[in-house]
Amino acid sequence: MVALFVIMNTFLRHIIGLALGAAFALGLLLPQSAQAQELIISRETVKLEQDNVSTSATISWFTNLAADGRVDYGPTTSYGNYVASSIVTDYREVILSSLKSETTYHFKLTSVTPTGERLESFDQTFKTLKFTNKVPPAITDVQLGGVSATYFVVQWMTDELSDSRVEFSTDAAFKRPGSAGGNANTTMHEVVVGRLKPATTYYYRARSRDKDKNFAVGAIRQATTLPNDQSNERELLAIRQVSPVSFPDPAITDTTVTFTWKTSRLAKGHVDMRGVRVPSKRLSETGFLTTEHQLTITGLKSASRYVVKIYAKDALGKSVTTGEIHLTTDPTRPVPKSPTGAVGGAVCRGPYVYAAPCRDLAAERALAVELRQYLRSVFQGRVPASVRQNWYTLVNAYAYGGYSTEAIVQSVKHGGKTVHPTIPWSEWKNSRDYKAYIAR
Repeated sequence: MVALFVIMNTFLRHIIGLALGAAFALGLLLPQSAQAQELIISRETVKLEQDNVSTSATISWFTNLAADGRVDYGPTTSYGNYVASSIVTDYREVILSSLKSETTYHFKLTSVTPTGERLESFDQTFKTLKFTNKVPPAITDVQLGGVSATYFVVQWMTDELSDSRVEFSTDAAFKRPGSAGGNANTTMHEVVVGRLKPATTYYYRARSRDKDKNFAVGAIRQATTLPNDQSNERELLAIRQVSPVSFPDPAITDTTVTFTWKTSRLAKGHVDMRGVRVPSKRLSETGFLTTEHQLTITGLKSASRYVVKIYAKDALGKSVTTGEIHLTTDPTRPVPKSPTGAVGGAVCRGPYVYAAPCRDLAAERALAVELRQYLRSVFQGRVPASVRQNWYTLVNAYAYGGYSTEAIVQSVKHGGKTVHPTIPWSEWKNSRDYKAYIAR
């Protein structure tokens, strides 16, 4: 019996050994997909490129198992940006675009298999190429801002920051052209072409060059300077029709003031507000030279006194300054309850209603149409320029100040400045000035 047991035990061990050997041999013959494997990232490459508008990096890598891909990148190990591909494959490419020139970027790779096995690479870096823009600026909206006897102003826009230059000549072939420059590093270009001959035709073209020295040249255009007798260059530069000049005025609030004025020729200016025991303010005009000016100064202190001066400089560098304007910011705007105005309910009537929230704009528009038609009939269709220049004041005086149409006509004849909605007609018509000057 003992001998039989030993024989059987030896036989079983032999059978088990054969089974294990067969299993091992079978494992060697099975394909990789049938075996449990760890995800491995390999053969990673970084390819740096640039085109006319940006620099980029293409990152590629292989995995031993089919998986998706993601690249996290940024200027630090915190990354902050990523690009992902959901395509499951053993090779992938991810493009990182709009990168900064000559900048070191950190990045890491991540791949995940459909069964959820995930692998991240170590932090790595690459440095982008030096970017060189090869696209010239696009010149658009070229126009003459103004023409005088000895100069003209050329204005245009570009789609990127660049300098401003105008070539000009009396010869269409631009033999020995002159050149004038303006602002640099801007998209809004304005060049004054000066020292010209009166009553002469000039050919000109705009030029702009960006920081990468790409040039753009506009189309050839013409400008004819004015004869001397049609130019106002010899007249003194003047600032006119300044507003506001008194209180109350809708342009004055508790913390802001909107200044408007006109200049006798193209100019650009600024407003200085010197505070009395409050911080001073200064605001300069941006944009092109113009004869119509408006600046709104904000952040003022409520119920505070300011001394204001307005400055202007024309295309030839000549300057002018207004006298001092004294004003106080308006903490509250009273709305009288006396029924002197022509628009609004009982509470909203009065000479200050035009600056109050309860204005009846529909009724105001109707009265404006009525007044315009009346003035056209009185002046036989040729309404004086003072009507256009003071239309806002005339309408509000008619709508809210109680002025009659006859009083409005009288004001127009005297330049349009003898009425105002803050001075009711009932008071103005009895004033000494009206009786001695306007009504005579």
